[in-house]
Amino acid sequence: FSAAYQNADEPDPSLRSFQLDSGHRFSVRSLTRLGLANVADALANCGRQLRQLMNGDCAAFAGLATILLVYFCPEEESLPLCSPGEVYKQHHNYIEMLKSHCCSQSAQSSGNRDSTFLSRVLQQKSVIRTVTRDVLAPSLIARLGSRLSPRVIDMCSRLIRS
Repeated sequence: FSAAYQNADEPDPSLRSFQLDSGHRFSVRSLTRLGLANVADALANCGRQLRQLMNGDCAAFAGLATILLVYFCPEEESLPLCSPGEVYKQHHNYIEMLKSHCCSQSAQSSGNRDSTFLSRVLQQKSVIRTVTRDVLAPSLIARLGSRLSPRVIDMCSRLIRS
């Protein structure tokens, strides 16, 4: 699931909150009770840093974020993008993939798009969901189970079963 941080610049931490894409809201106070206060602070700081980093260029940033998401290797907890040259190379590949998939007349006229790089990228979403289901949700329940609300445990359990 994803969350949006609300009132990130609010000086009073008790007025800050996270809203899940399902509409549920968590105040910083409730996250503190769950033992997740450090996570809330880290997310807020990360959000501020991302806004500064993007510097208005949302499209390029979204492209790089997609590349990082797709190429992240959870087994090694690393990215194969060790140098600025590798980041540039992958960014270039991503742009070329978008151009060939979205702009090319042959890509639009041919019925077979499964051979495109975009199709292979989109196939990764099942891997990402599997990693979330098999690794992230169970570890969240195992580490914080006694401090999580029944609703959160139920949500994680449904994700694991799906």
